[in-house]
Amino acid sequence: LEVFSIFIAVIVTIIWVYKMITDEHQKERKKVDSPVEKNIIIPEKPEELEVIDLNLLNDAKRFKDDMELLKKHQYIAHTNLMVLKKYYEKTAKQIRGLNKRLLVRHDLLMYFDTMYYQLDQWVIKHNEAFIDKELVEAKPLLSNIDGKSLDPQQSVAVVTNEDNTLVVAGAGSGKTLTISGKVKYLVERLHVNPQDILLISFTFLCLYKFLYNICIYYVFCISTDISNTV
Repeated sequence: LEVFSIFIAVIVTIIWVYKMITDEHQKERKKVDSPVEKNIIIPEKPEELEVIDLNLLNDAKRFKDDMELLKKHQYIAHTNLMVLKKYYEKTAKQIRGLNKRLLVRHDLLMYFDTMYYQLDQWVIKHNEAFIDKELVEAKPLLSNIDGKSLDPQQSVAVVTNEDNTLVVAGAGSGKTLTISGKVKYLVERLHVNPQDILLISFTFLCLYKFLYNICIYYVFCISTDISNTV
């Protein structure tokens, strides 16, 4: 019996030692395989593993370059704005659909996402700043239209190079003078070819004013017979 008890004690000791050794090996293996020891960053959320499409980054870079070119423009017309917005419309939707945590890590994408949706307000401020500056720089020209000086409202109408400009004014308020100023501004300030300018009048009086004040001055009238004009 005593021998049997010793045998059991030896077996138990062997099992206990084996277990201790096994546990120690497992601990060492966990340390080796630990992502912390390997400097592996495990994202908190799966969506952070998203990959940015290189084309999006290229489009965002191109957009920023286009914006830098626009800043050098004199007056940005509505057509220029619409062309820019239409060209980058698809890119804007793709960038807006990105995860915000991913977006903030890329300056180009953040710039695009911010500026694209503020283009209208940016263009308004840009044009206002241009008009204020242009009124000062073009003052000598605007102060001598057929020997007369344009008032502030007429001057703004002249230096505003929008696709369409509607000037509403009463009789004798200087609409014809404003148009004369616009032609002079286009030719002398913006170097537009006079042959690319078309003037249309609904009255003979205005027509003759144009013939004398503009056409003769710039020598670019188209020869026409107006004797039968009704």
